Amino acid sequence: MMYSATISPKARELCRKFSKKAEEIFVNDKNRTLHGLQQHYVELEEKDKIRKLNDLLDAIDFNQVVFFVKTKQRADALDKMLRHCFFPSICIHQIFQQKKND
Repeated sequence: MMYSATISPKARELCRKFSKKAEEIFVNDKNRTLHGLQQHYVELEEKDKIRKLNDLLDAIDFNQVVFFVKTKQRADALDKMLRHCFFPSICIHQIFQQKKND
């Protein structure tokens, strides 16, 4: 199975090459059920982000957390920091570049 909130035409084509009788399922925003999901947004200076993130993770009771970052390098650095602070972490990079919205 493959899941994606967003998928480029190139990635969709690749998925079809490896799938037999693939089905695409689109979920309407009004039909989503995300019980217990909490989203947090904090606007910070770049220099303050890691410290604040660490503070939030210590303060918030959570089961799983997903972070989206702009670059592979940023993802690797975040993964390294989380592991250093004893948070279990898995880093996943996207194979294809995402479409830029200008």
